[in-house]
Amino acid sequence: METSTIKKGIFAVLFLVALLIWGRNLTLFLPSSSTPDVVKITKKPTKSQNIKEVTLGLVSTPFVYQSAYKDPFEPSFIAQEKKDKELAKKQKVEKPEPPPAYVLNGIVWDKKSPYAILNSPQGESFVAKRGDIIGEIKISQITPKELWFVFKGKKYKLNLPE
Repeated sequence: METSTIKKGIFAVLFLVALLIWGRNLTLFLPSSSTPDVVKITKKPTKSQNIKEVTLGLVSTPFVYQSAYKDPFEPSFIAQEKKDKELAKKQKVEKPEPPPAYVLNGIVWDKKSPYAILNSPQGESFVAKRGDIIGEIKISQITPKELWFVFKGKKYKLNLPE
């Protein structure tokens, strides 16, 4: 055999392999025929119009910009509003006012209606049951060894002295 026919044969084989590889790569970019397209008709077409919207089943996921720097695609007024809200949250953090210094002197225990004996910071004595309001505190629960009360929306506990 001549070398020119061998060269032509090798060229033909390599050309076929390249053609097969190119064809395989091309099918990766084309939609597969196994999944049919979803067709939505947006309005009733007339005879002269063929109006339809084709959805290829693409899924969009929202992008979240995570960086210490400003998002370059976010308008500046929105970024300023976020900074203002964060600053307002930091400024709103206030230390809660401490509750009045009531002293629990004793508990008269009865399952149905327990009573607690309290002394106020001014030295006044009170006998209170659940639900009573003394000054700015409201008695919420009485147990055999402790008293729970609410002061300005927060719950506090007083224990019996040892």
